[in-house]
This record gives sequence, C-alpha cells and structure tokens, in this order.
Amino acid sequence: LSFYTETYGSGATFHVADPSLQYWHDKISNVTYELVNINNVSGVYIDQLAAAAPTLDFTPGRPHKQGGGSWWTQGLMDMMAQVVEASPLAPMVTESNSEPLMGSLQGYLTLVAFSMSAAGPETVIAPAFPAVYGGYYVGFGNVFTRDDFKNPDVVASRFATTFVYGVQLGWFSLINGPNDDPTNDLGTFDLWMSPQYDNEVAFVQSLVHLRALASDYVVYGRGMLPVTLSPPSAYFYDERNTCFPNVSTGTWINSAGTSVAILFASAVHSDFSTTLSLDMLDYGFAQARSQTFSLTQVMPDGSKAVIADVPGGQIVKQLTVPGRAAFMLLITTV
Repeated sequence: LSFYTETYGSGATFHVADPSLQYWHDKISNVTYELVNINNVSGVYIDQLAAAAPTLDFTPGRPHKQGGGSWWTQGLMDMMAQVVEASPLAPMVTESNSEPLMGSLQGYLTLVAFSMSAAGPETVIAPAFPAVYGGYYVGFGNVFTRDDFKNPDVVASRFATTFVYGVQLGWFSLINGPNDDPTNDLGTFDLWMSPQYDNEVAFVQSLVHLRALASDYVVYGRGMLPVTLSPPSAYFYDERNTCFPNVSTGTWINSAGTSVAILFASAVHSDFSTTLSLDMLDYGFAQARSQTFSLTQVMPDGSKAVIADVPGGQIVKQLTVPGRAAFMLLITTV
C-alpha cells in the first residue's frame, strides 16, 4: 500500500489531509483565527471542503475505521464547528455545495454546477439547492476565461445563467492576464478594463441592479419550476463547442410564498419573441382558479409596468425579450 497523493497545477504533490484528525481541526481553526482576529480579514475561503470527494484511508492508528465511512464528512463537520466557534462573526465559504456543512458555511463557490451548460440544449440545469435551500444558503461565481472574450456573447451568457439561478455575480480573476501570468487563462482584468468590452460591463451592471430588486426572491426566496416558452430559446456554440443559451430564464417564489418572479436575461443582441405559459397551481397557489394575477415587468432601473391581469391562474402571455438586456416579470394576486 502507498499513501494517496494529489498534484495540482503548481506541480506540488502532497498527501491528502485526514479531516478526522484533531491536528487538522486545530490547524485550520488557528489559521482562520489569525486571519480574522489578527490580520482583520472579513471572511475566509477554505478550498474544496465540498468539492473534494472522500478518499479511502487504510493508515494504521487513525481514529476511525480503515477504508471508507462517515468519518470523512463527520471530520469536516467537527473541524468547521471548531472554526466557527473560534471566529463566529466571520463568514466562511468553500468550493461547491455541501449539505452537511450548511450549519458552518455561509457561501458556496458554484463553479462545477454551471459546467453542465456545456452538455447542450437537451440538458437542463436543475437548480436543486435554490429549490430546497433557498433563503438558507448563498451561491456565488462562475468560470470566466480569456477565451470567452473571443465571443462577448459567451461572457454575457455565463452572467445571464448565473443571474437567473440566483447566484451572486462575479468571481473573475483581476490578474492582468498575460502581463502578470502568461499561463493563467482566468486573468481577465485587462479585458474588463478595455473599452472594447464596455457593452459587457454595462450588461453586468444591469444584472447587478436587477438582482438587488429581486433580492426577496433570489436571496430570501426559493427556486421554482421553470416556465414554458414557445418557442424556446435558441443556443449558440463557442469555438470549443460549448453550448450557451441565447436567453436564460429562472423562476422564483418570494419568502412569504405570495408572489412569483420570472427572470429573463438575453446574452445576444437580437430580440427574442416567445409565448410564456404557466399554471399558478404549480407554484403553490391553491386558490388560483378563483384569483386574478397581475403581471408586472420590472426593469434594472426600477421602472415598472403592468402588462396584463389574468384571471384563473392559467397564464399565457406573449413577450419580447430585448437583445442584450434583462428584466423581471412579477406575478402577484390582485
């Protein structure tokens, strides 16, 4: 038998830490304590707590059974409980999502979740965490590379998808690309600062403004069943044959369960006309057949317009999504 090792891009090869050991509980807790209470950082990112799968361990003398078992997850839970006890006011975040660690983590870097968009239009991302744990967790981030900027619509589509699934926008590297690290494809600072991509910057700003207006839904509410669009959005491909939707949509219910918001975000510059269909019975409105629902379009600048009042809860509405734009459609009872 040999020790299990991993090697990262830097070339460093190391043994994987056993999260059940008190040594690592003390080490991570002490490091985070120093960062927060001595170096005055606001929060700490601890990599891979949720992203790294458990490994089998047959090392003699460990405080757990040899092989697999619950010791890996329990060790992480015990470690993070000690971290939080030592630094209770600082948010702790990690890569990917973890149900067992929800009591001690305040944010999840949702990179892997969005990789499914590369599978093609026949594959739909299922926002399970927003649907189940909406209001109790925060997701943030997507992957943005220099190659994405070869077609700015790719950048816009990554942001659009991130936005409609309620994830905080951003997590792009501010390394100045080739000038700082020629090997770092994530370094995009010089591209964001270039006037060539002012339209993409403006699009991100509009999404940020609209997300603030939608906070009762995407922060405190829950993800819901996707609506039906006829025709559905078209897709396009980048040079790596990765698939991206022209228009992304996401459906949310507010924290009180009294209103639904449908988010629309178009990555391309052409308008998209479609017919929206949904039944409010599917969104928890048990008395929908005896109720009238008002549809209000909300723009990133806060302007609002009532576009329809629909009795009975079976909503069918023709819509046009403007090119490279976003809006929110609020559905409330009259």
